[in-house]
Amino acid sequence: MTIVVVLVWAELWLLLRARSGGWREAGLAATVIWSLLLLALSEGLSLVDAFARVPVFCAWLALLLALAWPLRHTWMEVRRRLARQGPRTWRVEVGALCLVVPPCLTLIVALVAPPNTVDSLTYHLGRVAEWLDRSSIAHFATHVERQAALNPFAEIVIANLHALSGGDRFANLVQWFAFGLNAMGASLLARELGGDARTQMLAALLVLTTPMAVLQASSTQNDLVCSFFVVTTVLHCLSFKADFPCALVLGMSAGLAILTKGTALVFIAPFVLWALRRAFALCKPRRGLVVLGLAGVLVLAINTPHGVRNQRVFGTPLGTQWLATRVGNQVRGLRTVYSNLVRNVASHVALPSARWPRVMRAAVVGLHSVAGVDANDPRTTLDGPYQAAGFSTHEDAAPNPVQMLLFIVAAVLLARCGTRSQRWFWLMVLLGFVLYAAVFKWQPWGSRLHTPFFILGAAPVAIAVHTTVSRSRRLSGAATVALLVLAAPWLLVNATRAIVPGKLFTERFHITDIWSKTRTELYFANRPADYLSFVTLREGLRADACADVGVLGSEDSWTYALFVMLRKPDFDVRLRPVLVQNPTAALSRAASDPCALVSLAYGRRPGPESTSLVRFRLAWHEGSFALYLPSPAALP
Repeated sequence: MTIVVVLVWAELWLLLRARSGGWREAGLAATVIWSLLLLALSEGLSLVDAFARVPVFCAWLALLLALAWPLRHTWMEVRRRLARQGPRTWRVEVGALCLVVPPCLTLIVALVAPPNTVDSLTYHLGRVAEWLDRSSIAHFATHVERQAALNPFAEIVIANLHALSGGDRFANLVQWFAFGLNAMGASLLARELGGDARTQMLAALLVLTTPMAVLQASSTQNDLVCSFFVVTTVLHCLSFKADFPCALVLGMSAGLAILTKGTALVFIAPFVLWALRRAFALCKPRRGLVVLGLAGVLVLAINTPHGVRNQRVFGTPLGTQWLATRVGNQVRGLRTVYSNLVRNVASHVALPSARWPRVMRAAVVGLHSVAGVDANDPRTTLDGPYQAAGFSTHEDAAPNPVQMLLFIVAAVLLARCGTRSQRWFWLMVLLGFVLYAAVFKWQPWGSRLHTPFFILGAAPVAIAVHTTVSRSRRLSGAATVALLVLAAPWLLVNATRAIVPGKLFTERFHITDIWSKTRTELYFANRPADYLSFVTLREGLRADACADVGVLGSEDSWTYALFVMLRKPDFDVRLRPVLVQNPTAALSRAASDPCALVSLAYGRRPGPESTSLVRFRLAWHEGSFALYLPSPAALP
């Protein structure tokens, strides 16, 4: 069933390929349109509580058949364009071969490994499981407010694949697909800035060897999906035209970027100024402003359904107030920007040395002291005092050292030999990074939130580097090989999903490979000690023959891990949150008492004592996990 969504995308690509001429432009536009169709389909089915396997398949099948009719009339044109090949050289072919390596390696990991990032098991896939249980992407009662409040588009895509395939086998492919599309988009940005074929190829390779992008290509985070829509938005700002198709794609891309992740706005904002400048430069500036206005209306329309749901539950379209306070800077000013810029740049300066974090922390604290700023200021620092990043292959903390260094060096190279538009583009990308520092606190895992910055920065870096090495074939080839070699640790030794067998490394590296454990065990790669606790919970419920389980939890509970362990063909358990203590409690559905309670936050939140579920007694507990049964009982 899952293949139907791929076929719909392929039909859109072929239709646009026949009309636009460029396969890359057609690929980006097809993805944006496909994404909007997916969103409309999901919202529509949710209105009648029909977001389930059969209705979703029927809807996609209808789209497939509807697009087949116009495709048959343009098939000859499609074949003619596909048959037309541009001139190729040996070096271009070698470059293309290098571009294939990262996607192939990450594809293997994405298909073999299950989603196992902390955020995925907490809320990314937790909300997917709840949506499919309720046959709707509407808000629901949950202990994890982020499952309801945060921008949901990437998870809506995963939910469609999950519904059609009956599991999460293809969930990682959403980010993997965005990985390749980001490379495609970066190459088009390089072309828009005047780069030739090899420059475009280098821009794509820079994206495909960015450590954080490599690690996330096999996960269910949403930073690559967000980056794709940011790149597509920026691309249409650069080539802004005062016509309806431009307004359509620009509005859809920006709207979907924001619906995927709120941080997208700070990276898009500088390029809105670029589009405004182009609009005023047109022969008919009023028409250009109208086009931008239409794009803005489309952005609002795309985000309105989720905003309305947030307004009804949390009292604001932006979601939970505590989360905005937690991640946003509580003090404004140049000192805040300076502090966050220094620490954010330092997050990407790492060497494989045990002493490096101490050296870097001393340097960062010293730079703060010079400016009279506290590096540990809680108003600009999330989760405790500032800690310098070390060398890591974990997707929550991996640095992008080569890309950061090249971006800084590119400023010098473009100042010497770049064009005016190339220098301005570099400045706009930098401005997005500065805006991020002005709005959001420094975070220990902030390096992954900078992904759009590095994807956009690949284009000016490629132009600067190619200008330097283009006179020498050896230097050009060496630059390509060097990028692949330098990316090898992240391509081969992902901390939680390594493609290289873990037995080749000593225990101090803490590497989990995708071959030595079962798929179920791999879900717990970040918390392997919790696996046995979840197994004990499952066996306890099996022994009690309970198929209707109430769940107690907190904001950081691994709710999806519970779905994974308990939703089996031979033991299908219904899970529902009980005794919810946040604004989503108003969405709780009236139902009879469950036959057992599972706590994922034992010791951190009250149990069922002194509540309407007082008849449940503690039967077992270990660490943060507990099992409550209706009568005094203990596990055998």
